[in-house]
Amino acid sequence: MRDPQNPAVIRRIAVICLLGIFLAGATLPGASGAKTVTATIGSEVRLSGAAAGSNTIYLFLTGPNLASNGVRLDNIRSPVVTGNPGSFTRVEVMGSTWSYRWNTRTSGGTPDAGAYTVYAVRLPNGRQDLAGVDYETITVILAAGGVETVTTGSILVTSIPAGARVLLDGNEKGTTPVTIRNLDPKTYSLVLQADNFTTIEEMVQVETGRTTNITRRLKQPTPVPTELPTPSSTESPRPTQSAGAEWVVAGGVLGAWLLRRR
Repeated sequence: MRDPQNPAVIRRIAVICLLGIFLAGATLPGASGAKTVTATIGSEVRLSGAAAGSNTIYLFLTGPNLASNGVRLDNIRSPVVTGNPGSFTRVEVMGSTWSYRWNTRTSGGTPDAGAYTVYAVRLPNGRQDLAGVDYETITVILAAGGVETVTTGSILVTSIPAGARVLLDGNEKGTTPVTIRNLDPKTYSLVLQADNFTTIEEMVQVETGRTTNITRRLKQPTPVPTELPTPSSTESPRPTQSAGAEWVVAGGVLGAWLLRRR
């Protein structure tokens, strides 16, 4: 029987205990592998982490002015929904790691300067539903200086029915629906034309960094009534005689009567 007081036995027991503690900690759910990345707003951030035993990692983001339960990385205006995998930014695991290039200029806008947390979760669970779930976090510090200055605006033109020609300051810009981009902030002349419909013309103000929405219903022109000619009378006009002609006739009749009496 081995002596429990033997130093070699004590060291072996200590190693076994430490290994057991490490393995137990590895299987406990919760955050692990936290790290920090610094970048400028509008730049691309490279994210990665370990994911042994998983095929898919679900990513979401929390931070200033974002939904508390988290949002997609590719659209910061799209909140994640626990249990709905399609609401998360999903990445495939290659071997035992995952990686993702986060373009901070997302389709839903650009985040403000500040500290953000990227969650890499093994299940499609948001920030409020992480109890008992394995996940990893990465802190991203976004600093100002990487955003291009916006100096133009846009106009989105829609018509009912669609397909109307669009002219802006006399220049054709396609048919509705159409978005006219990179416009200097000022007032423009907008014209909508379509066959068998009344032309619409109006002035539109473009503002920096904004899209002006114009939706118009096309109307058919009001028909102009045609006047019919007044029908002419079918009766023939009665001949008229002057007073002198009547006296001549009467005198002739009287003269003929006097001659017969002689």
